[in-house]
Amino acid sequence: MATTLTDTATAVLLKDILHVDKVQVVRRPWSIDEVEYILIKENNPICHMTFDDLTPIEDRVTALRVAMRMSDGNNNQGE
Repeated sequence: MATTLTDTATAVLLKDILHVDKVQVVRRPWSIDEVEYILIKENNPICHMTFDDLTPIEDRVTALRVAMRMSDGNNNQGE
């Protein structure tokens, strides 16, 4: 239960920070200490990242932002 709540809170936080439509959190039963984030914008997955449970949320956000900019460019004129 605590893991589900933590994953949900993290997904909401990432969605707000990264301005995407949806964040899917995937935990696989064979790797307990890994979590995958799939960022979705306009019904297209734009980024997949896998972290271990020890990675702080700040580092996860930074890594996801870098990956999005590498794939999407730095188009932040509106921000």
